[in-house]
Amino acid sequence: MSLTEWLRAALIGLVIGAGLTAFLGFSYGGWTTAAAAETLATAKAKLDVATALAPYCVEKAKADPTYASKLEALKTGNSYNQIAIIQDSGWATIAGTTEPNEALAAACQVQLSVAL
Repeated sequence: MSLTEWLRAALIGLVIGAGLTAFLGFSYGGWTTAAAAETLATAKAKLDVATALAPYCVEKAKADPTYASKLEALKTGNSYNQIAIIQDSGWATIAGTTEPNEALAAACQVQLSVAL
């Protein structure tokens, strides 16, 4: 085997090995791109903030004068309706904002479901 044949075979093996390693790493090895990791971290941070603020949402709900009637509506609805009721009630609206936070409404719904 001459040097050029050996070098050609080594380079082909290197390219195939690198491609196979990348494919297996991203498909099965848990590798991820920086953009995907940042997206996951942002989603996790939003979920953690909503979970931390959920007790304040529950307290805001209990302070609402119409809490009893809305609690009855929460009992009869499914989880999507329950989240919509919480958002419409203003319980999931964070101070300083005008729009309700959907993640906070979902976390609040989970904690209010214990009262149901």
